[in-house]
Order: sequence, then structure tokens, then C-alpha cells
Amino acid sequence: MLQALLAPFARQLSTEDALVRSLTRGLAAGAGVVLVRGIGAVLIYASQIILARSLAPAEAGAYWLALPAATLASFAMSGGFMMGAVRFVPDFIEKHKPELARGYFRQGILISCLAGLAVVALAGLAYITGALPVAAHFYPLVLLTAAVATPLAIHNFMIDFQRGLHRPVQAFVLQSLVNPVLVAAAMLLLAWLGSANAVTAMAATLAIACLLALMQILLIRRSDGAWLFSKAPQYATRQWIRAGLPLAATALAGNLGNWIDLFIVGLLLPIEQAAIYSVVGRVFYVLQFFGSSVTSGVAAQYSRILSSSGAPGLRSYVPRITAIVVLVNIVMAVVAITFRHEILRAFGPVFVTGAQALATLALAHLLRCLLGPWDTLLYLAGHERLVTAITLTSTAALALLCFATVPVYGIMGAAASSACVLVLTAGVGYGMVRVRLGVDPGLSGLIVRRPS
Repeated sequence: MLQALLAPFARQLSTEDALVRSLTRGLAAGAGVVLVRGIGAVLIYASQIILARSLAPAEAGAYWLALPAATLASFAMSGGFMMGAVRFVPDFIEKHKPELARGYFRQGILISCLAGLAVVALAGLAYITGALPVAAHFYPLVLLTAAVATPLAIHNFMIDFQRGLHRPVQAFVLQSLVNPVLVAAAMLLLAWLGSANAVTAMAATLAIACLLALMQILLIRRSDGAWLFSKAPQYATRQWIRAGLPLAATALAGNLGNWIDLFIVGLLLPIEQAAIYSVVGRVFYVLQFFGSSVTSGVAAQYSRILSSSGAPGLRSYVPRITAIVVLVNIVMAVVAITFRHEILRAFGPVFVTGAQALATLALAHLLRCLLGPWDTLLYLAGHERLVTAITLTSTAALALLCFATVPVYGIMGAAASSACVLVLTAGVGYGMVRVRLGVDPGLSGLIVRRPS
């Protein structure tokens, strides 16, 4: 059925049947990713409900502030190799240069490990000297947070590396199914034992991250050990500086933009308010993952089309994917807005006060989806510096807005600031894709056709 839908597009581009089969496989892989991540999202959602009902609001707030901090540290540790894998590894394979892929893999792991050791050493030094700006009973939480970042960086790098090898299923089964199962089991065990607190929850997170990283190494070694783990040249330093480091800065700034509002809420408001806003953010993640799953599943496909067909291919293919994402997110946004009180009450009565913030973020996310995957397209087209500039600007704007609104309006100020920046950033990115690539990535690209 997918081949029948995509055949007119292939004829329009005067391509061979191979392109139809390639696009069909890309959409099928994207659908598989959405299904796996959907199951995983339900499990993660359940584990967060268990955790919220097992911890005091202050403990939950501390854990949910520490976890994104570990995620940010893992992105910084990757040195751009994680984000760059989807772009560079397919190019190496297509050009029959597996030695470059080997060098990329080895250097990515090396950079992550060395950076991880440095972060743990700094955290240990701060612990010994008493320089940590937190309460003494949260010192172990800081050390565990620093330790979690390294296996997270290795795990996430290998996920993207396997996506670059056009094997998304194996990677995403670990990330989006095995990981949620382990997290849900760990949180259920902590709740059953009655020993759940911020420190024990982070210790369980560290154990899971280490196990996932080890599983990734064993799986990749089993399938690619003959060539991937053999001796390889170093990845070109000049190329890393030119493209890898901007990708690292973009990834770090983008993820900081995802969490900066929570950090500012935790800084300016009582930690219990941070717990409420974190729950709002976790429900918001469930809304976001559908669009991000489809985009992740077809990112390598975008790269192939860009190489083989250029802008005409993207002009017809991308709006079709955007339409699918928008339809799914309309349903999700309506459900989130209509049943926002019931959804948040599942975490505990105290969290219902975040209902209006959730509705605001859900509406903003729907508007953002209408404008398409601007960041992914600019990445793949080699405009990572432009994406870096847009992302850094939006993160700075969000921080300023949050500092101005959170003291006055509380978590609603943070939600409104995030919504404004999300939509405005997507609008700027949408305009850049149209100018730089000549492609309309939004839903309007499917409705309003350019003359060929």
C-alpha cells in the first residue's frame, strides 16, 4: 500500500523503482519506531507515576532536576559525535569508506569516556571540598548524577551510530523498550521495598544506564565486531572541529532549552513547585515523542533523498511526513487539554495545579508541528552552524523570559515562556528551510504546491 502511495511521487521525479522501495522501507521503519516508542512511553509514564506517588514532593523535585542535568552532561560529553553519527556515518558507508566509520566510532567512545572521567573527578573534588551549592544530604545525589552521564553518553552515541548504519530497529528496541521496562521494574521495586528517595532512584538509574551501555557494546560487537572493533585511523580533527563541535553545541543548547525552564523554576521557586512543573514536562514529553519518533525514524531517509534527488525530493516527501505527525499530534493535544486534570491527578493530588501549564504547552507543540522538522533538514543539508545560532538564541531568550515571568506567575510563567519560544523558534527555522533549501517543510507544503 505504501508503494502505491509513493509511486506517483517517484514518477514525478523520474526516478527508478528502487526509490519507491527505499521510501517505503523508510516509512515502515518510522512506523516501527513509533510503535516501539509508544510502548516504551507508556512504561516510562507508569514508572514516573509510581515514583511520584512513592516520593515526597521535595525528593521527587530533586531527582527530576538531577536527571536532566545528567542528560545534558551526556550530550556535552559526546563532543558532537552522537548528533553527527546520523549525518556522517551514512555518508562514509555510501562512499565505501568503512575505515572512516571505524575511526568515528572509536573516537566517539574515547571522547565520551575521557569527558566522563573528568566530570566525575570534578564532582568528587567539589564533594571533598564541600563546594557543592546543595544541602549535605543531596551530595550523594550529585555524585551519582555525574556518574550516570558517562554510560548515558555511550548508550546514546551507539543509538545514533546504529541509526547511521540504517539499523534503527535494534537500536530503538534497546532505547525505547528495554530501557523503559528496566526503569519501570526498578521504580516498582523501590516502591515495594519502601526505600524510594532521590538518591536510591538515581542509583537505580545509574545501574540501568551501565547495563544498557554494556548491552549496546555487546550487540554491536556481535554484529559488527569483524570490522568495527578492528584497528582504525583517527577521525579527522579538522572535520570534527568544523562540523562535530557545532553539532555538540547545538545538541547541548537544544537540550538545555528543553530543561532551562525547569532549572529556573527549581532555582527561583520551592522545590515542590519544580516537582509539579517536572510532571507537566513529563506528560508533555509523551506528546512530543510521536513527532520526534517519526522524524528520527526517517532522518536517514531524508539524507538519502537529499543526496539523490535534492530539493525536489524533499519538497514532496517531507510535507507527507509532516501531515502524519500533525494528525497524530492533534489527537494527542486534544486528549491532553481535555483531560489535563485527570492526567496530572494520576501522579498525585498536588500535581493538578499544573493543569493550565500543560494545556499551554500542548497547544504550542501542535503549532510547532505544523511547521515541520526544520532542524533535522538543516542538519542534514550541512547548515549546522545556522541551527546552532537559532538554538542558542532561543535558549537565551527562554532563559530571559523565565527569569522575568517565573517570579511573578510561577510555573504558568515558565509554561507561557516555553510556548512562545517554541513557536517562534519553529517559525524562524521554517523560514530558513524555505530560504536555504527551497523546500516548504510544513503542512502548507502539502496543501500549496509549487509549480514544477
